[in-house]
Amino acid sequence: MTNFTPLAAQNLPRTKTQTIVIIALAGIFVLILGLGFYAYSQQKKSQMLQNKLDQNLQSETANLVETVGKLIRLPQGETPSLATVLDKTQLQSQEFFRNAENGDKILVYKNAKKAILYRPSENKIIEVGPVKMEITPAPTIPTASPSGKIIFRPVSIKPTSYQASPSATPKL
Repeated sequence: MTNFTPLAAQNLPRTKTQTIVIIALAGIFVLILGLGFYAYSQQKKSQMLQNKLDQNLQSETANLVETVGKLIRLPQGETPSLATVLDKTQLQSQEFFRNAENGDKILVYKNAKKAILYRPSENKIIEVGPVKMEITPAPTIPTASPSGKIIFRPVSIKPTSYQASPSATPKL
């Protein structure tokens, strides 16, 4: 009966090519492992930053609600959306923003359908108006399929700004 010994246990000398292949595979493995760790750490960093931004926004909103709540009765049981006027020239055509200044804050209560324009520098409410909710279909973007045909797929877009209609009725 012949004794079977695996090649790894036979202590056969490796050729230069085998050694290079083993080193290259080990290098690729270490590189992939490093890239995976880097991607994971970047995702964690991004997630921590997003959480911090969310906490800051919640804190700013709570402080603003408290401050504005001393000046006007606010809707109860609802947390408003918060926006800041960054460029008043783009809003001047809208009645609600006629007297707006850069830096003014907008509290939007969707359920109560109310918007409040507040100027922190003067601690004054500049404008209050109703919110008109408009539901529009989701926009689509064309995507090429493997067959070469263009397919339109819906894309979800979250509004990032607040705009009022010319009739002094704020919209979302």
